[in-house]
Amino acid sequence: MKKLSTAKIWAFATGQFGWSLMSGLIANWLVYFYQPDEASVAQGQSIFIPQGLVILGIFTVIGAITAFGRIFDAVTDPLIASWSDRCTSPKGRRMPFLRAASLPLALSTVLVF
Repeated sequence: MKKLSTAKIWAFATGQFGWSLMSGLIANWLVYFYQPDEASVAQGQSIFIPQGLVILGIFTVIGAITAFGRIFDAVTDPLIASWSDRCTSPKGRRMPFLRAASLPLALSTVLVF
């Protein structure tokens, strides 16, 4: 097995940066915008999800949204990966999927906020 150079390790790590940045933005700002603190409410920010609302006695609304996303990923990621592994596009196995996913991802990110 060939040893990866430091430049290649950094190249792979850089690819993960975008995903980590998006995940962090959604995780932190979702709570800020949908469940503002009292000071923000006093300044006029709307409350979209009441504080302390619990679903089925175990999930908060933000927790349920996050859990649904993780469960959805656990089901769809292996399916899409298997589909893309069998893809025979002349532009590469992954490129049709990346292109098809870019617009819905951008749209859903904008709609979250």
